[in-house]
Amino acid sequence: MLAAVRMLKLEFEVNCLPVLQVTETDSSSGTNDQNDQEEEMLMEALSSQLQENLNQIRCAVHTLQLGILDVVKKSHDEVKKLTDVAKKFKSVKYTEFFNSHGANYPPVWGQTRWGGIYLKISKFLEQRNFFTLLAETFPELDISDSWDFATQYEQAFKHVYKLTIDMQAEHVSLSDFFVQWLIASEKVKQTKPNPFASELVTSMEKRLQSFKNSRAFKMALYLDPRLNYAGS
Repeated sequence: MLAAVRMLKLEFEVNCLPVLQVTETDSSSGTNDQNDQEEEMLMEALSSQLQENLNQIRCAVHTLQLGILDVVKKSHDEVKKLTDVAKKFKSVKYTEFFNSHGANYPPVWGQTRWGGIYLKISKFLEQRNFFTLLAETFPELDISDSWDFATQYEQAFKHVYKLTIDMQAEHVSLSDFFVQWLIASEKVKQTKPNPFASELVTSMEKRLQSFKNSRAFKMALYLDPRLNYAGS
């Protein structure tokens, strides 16, 4: 942090002071103390700004998940049903059937795992033929009346799931987050008639409002030429 402060301070002095035509005095008394004080003040200011920025990024993924859960709560009947069935698969009663067909168990999502519901549902869909065959042998595992829900859920939420993964994979600036959020929202809008799509877009737009009052968020958008340009 201190190195960053000194580099920024040096760049300011080199680029800005000549333009401002600051008049220097001959006295060098207290120069070092003044420099130290300036560095400390600048470091405190940067620390405050960076902390807000980092908190906003961390909150962005969480806010996205809240938007998702606005549409399909964890307690949704179909979510609970598929979760219960996924838990039953682990019984030794079905182990041989899974092993003989080389099938994988759908993950049982955790309360704190972002995107867990989507991942579980997508794994069910990937092995749909297997689970249909499984139900013929074990009727208590029949989920034939849940396939429409699973298909519609996967279609509507796949773009926000990707957004979640992308934002966790590497550092994402606030403006990049905003751009990716808009792209994902637009892709959801283009999803063919789907009972979840329009409600998900509305929820995302509502949740995005929570960022628009943030000073760090406004500054990030203001400084990004993709979003702030002549005529924008």
